[in-house]
Amino acid sequence: MTIMKHLALLLLGFAVIGCNRGITPEAPAQNVSFTFTQTSSEGISGRSQELEEPAHVRLSLTTPEGDQVSHTLTVSTFSNGYVTSLLTLSIGDYQLNEFLVENADNQVIYAAPITGSDKANLVNQPLPLSFTVSEDGVEAVAVEVLAVGDATADAFGYAVFTFNVVHTFDFQVAVFIENQSTGLPELTASHLEIAAGGRTRVAINLDASTHLIEMTDSLPDYQVTISKGGYLPFEQTFTANELKAYAPGNGPLVVVLASDGMNGSWQPGDAWTDPRDGQTYGTVEYRGMVWMTENLNYGALVGIEDIDDKEGFDGIAEKLCWDADCIEGGYYTWYELMQTGDYQDSQEDSVGTRQGLCPPGWHIPTELEWRVITKGPIGAMGNIPNLIDINPNQPLGIEGGTNSSGLSLRLYGYFGITRDEPRRNYGDSGSIWTASFEKFSVFQEPVFHYMNIGGPNATLGFVGDVAALNCRCVKN
Repeated sequence: MTIMKHLALLLLGFAVIGCNRGITPEAPAQNVSFTFTQTSSEGISGRSQELEEPAHVRLSLTTPEGDQVSHTLTVSTFSNGYVTSLLTLSIGDYQLNEFLVENADNQVIYAAPITGSDKANLVNQPLPLSFTVSEDGVEAVAVEVLAVGDATADAFGYAVFTFNVVHTFDFQVAVFIENQSTGLPELTASHLEIAAGGRTRVAINLDASTHLIEMTDSLPDYQVTISKGGYLPFEQTFTANELKAYAPGNGPLVVVLASDGMNGSWQPGDAWTDPRDGQTYGTVEYRGMVWMTENLNYGALVGIEDIDDKEGFDGIAEKLCWDADCIEGGYYTWYELMQTGDYQDSQEDSVGTRQGLCPPGWHIPTELEWRVITKGPIGAMGNIPNLIDINPNQPLGIEGGTNSSGLSLRLYGYFGITRDEPRRNYGDSGSIWTASFEKFSVFQEPVFHYMNIGGPNATLGFVGDVAALNCRCVKN
């Protein structure tokens, strides 16, 4: 008789972490453990069959973010069965893909069969299995394993009974700037990126605290970049051992950012200089938000055939312009503006904003932020004459404008990138992106929200991947 064990995922308590790891505010997490007990212990003779003593469990999971991760957990006796060491999982939906139980000699003695394998019909629920970790606890999930014996790995659906275990290490980082009033350093919010092994491993926003960063071990070097609007970026390459010197129990990596000399004493209403290319934008505070008074004009000027869409995203900041002077600012497809080839990957930062191509410390306004300044919680949005520029040398549209808000919106039309004549509606209307979108339209494609201005009211427009529009940035 095949020996079978059942494993259940149990909540053992809340994880408590002293400093922040990754994006803040820190996502809630639970400490969970796997337990398993023998449900059939009779051998062919009908007598009780002793089970080989397990020592480790190796498992692989798909995380809520879609990453594939592996864990090795130790096993201890518990009542009439066994329990693994604790595993901290953040809130979200998971998928258990592989589950192997090893003895003290690291030999696989039990395995959970995978759907489609020869052994899958011997259990009620072969892998993969889905489960949820929530703030209220952990959804119970039963995992069944079979004794391996002389069976081969492919009989269970595995290429080999092994894992490539990725080792990681933790280090701490704290970012400071000089307080303009006291002259003393103070913790500050910033943006951290770490590149290693040919790709970006970390790209997160840090709040004004000491952060605990988890990093893949044993890579040749780690390029650490810390940036903040108005300050020169910190850029330095470390070895793994150098970063490990800032492990918990030691002091953090302390980075003091120096003012870039452009925006160190900036206040709302002052001109703001983009440290990436030196372009200067006017600013105004209106209805509790600070807006740029000019359209974003960042990126390399390209032809309409080279602007990125979801099929041809190259990760390079690019723009269209009405002419070579670019006085109207850049025109961007939604994918280009968000700098992603996957609309679902336009990740929000810790304050719920999307930076896209806006400078550090600024973001692309959401539909709700536009509604704040247009006095329209639902439906048509008014107040537009107060937002439109009165400069007689700029197109105003049929209603003109008072620009009492100081936002200086202008009617620069848009590019219809699939049209024979792509330049459209200059002087009649203005089309400006929001960061908002709907996941699917009737054609099973995402549609992106934009503000259409030009009359006494603004309208909320919806468009697919077929237009290039202007963008206004808002201060975080």
